[in-house]
Amino acid sequence: MSNEEKKEFEFIERPGSPNKRPQGSRPSSRSIKMWVLFEGDEDAEKFVFKDDDFANMDEFSKADLDDFKKVLREHYPFLKSIENKLIALFDESLERLDPRTNLNSLDVGKDSDTTIIVRYPLSRLSIKVNLRFVNNKKEVCKIKHTTGSFNMLQVEAKSKFESLADCKLNDIYFEHQEEEIENAYHFELLVEKFKEEGKNELSLDLKVLIRNRKSFGDWKLEEVLKNIYNYKSSMLELVSDDFNLEDLPQLSPTLSDEKLNTIVEQLKVKESVFDNTNTNEATAREFISVILVNAIYFFKKNIDNTATLMVERQLLGSHGYGPLDFVVMIQKFFLLITEAKPNEPGKGIAQNLAQIDSAYEMLEKRKFGQADIEYESMETMPIIGIVTTGRQWIFIRHTCHAGSRRLEVSKTIECKLTGNNVKDDINVVVSYVIRLLKALVGELEQRKSKRSRMG
Repeated sequence: MSNEEKKEFEFIERPGSPNKRPQGSRPSSRSIKMWVLFEGDEDAEKFVFKDDDFANMDEFSKADLDDFKKVLREHYPFLKSIENKLIALFDESLERLDPRTNLNSLDVGKDSDTTIIVRYPLSRLSIKVNLRFVNNKKEVCKIKHTTGSFNMLQVEAKSKFESLADCKLNDIYFEHQEEEIENAYHFELLVEKFKEEGKNELSLDLKVLIRNRKSFGDWKLEEVLKNIYNYKSSMLELVSDDFNLEDLPQLSPTLSDEKLNTIVEQLKVKESVFDNTNTNEATAREFISVILVNAIYFFKKNIDNTATLMVERQLLGSHGYGPLDFVVMIQKFFLLITEAKPNEPGKGIAQNLAQIDSAYEMLEKRKFGQADIEYESMETMPIIGIVTTGRQWIFIRHTCHAGSRRLEVSKTIECKLTGNNVKDDINVVVSYVIRLLKALVGELEQRKSKRSRMG
């Protein structure tokens, strides 16, 4: 309930009633106070009981919330024709109240701040909603047309999209044909605009959004650097250091000719069935996946068998949300994130930096988890980002020490995936990916050994 002025909900005291209420007398305004808010309204409504709402104090003391609904219906013409069972009552947290609940059990009294929220139907309309959230598959729900339709949509979105599980309900809102639907009033305007006379069904397509956050793909580079990383400059080359990939641990064993020939053959198969390697993001991923799958397989077989490659993994951070094209998990941690952009490496860098920030937040949260007790200082653990068109590869390393964040960005690595003489380029890129993962495992082991010594 907001701190805006509330209006009293009170009983009228009968004239001449003594200070000490006799058994069976009517309730007094001196002992009763509560608030009633009709869902969708900004303020509570002043409500005054009539003398004949309850015959006496005994009847009032036995009244439940179903009885209270009857009183509300008598007082408000718009509720008069609505059956009790169609009216729902909620507390301030929008937890539904059982109609069998005794009215007095809700802390109704002279100094009470109890608020009851009233939800009621607005029409017989049944609303079918197609919900879309970033790249997730469309989810369908059906809701009734009530004062709580917007809240019901928020609940449906949160339950249907796994990545919204940790999102606050009030942070969820919607978009219809580029028009934002931020509250119950906006949703009611939308329903009134599109409902058809004589029909009891309405279908809507809504995009699910999160307040004060953007989809990873909607971030621009200058916004990421200033609003997320808090740099004064919006130019990446001025706020980042050179990431020298040659400083990474050497690869042992190295990739054999047999392994490289296998990768080349797999790329040739892709080339033979796809018209153009850079047609769109989905096609580019087909070629990028060959590089990553073989790199992770080699790493898993020779260095750390906990490594797992995942595709389209959803991630929700305080600034951004959405799917990660590819993510590598090592020993339970998201440590390498790859963003595929066939023709827009600059946009891919912005998106990847926003994703790295959200992954970093996960590391900060997990360092206190019981499952990760063997690790120390995970908030300083490097996170690697890769932005690639397939033919161009950029590597980013994010680290944080004493609250100061550092970004290192490599030079662009050119890599031919198709045609003749591609083996050398493939060897360079696959080796860099494996060496990066090897460096990350070294960081993890270092933190684990520190924890062991402390124990």
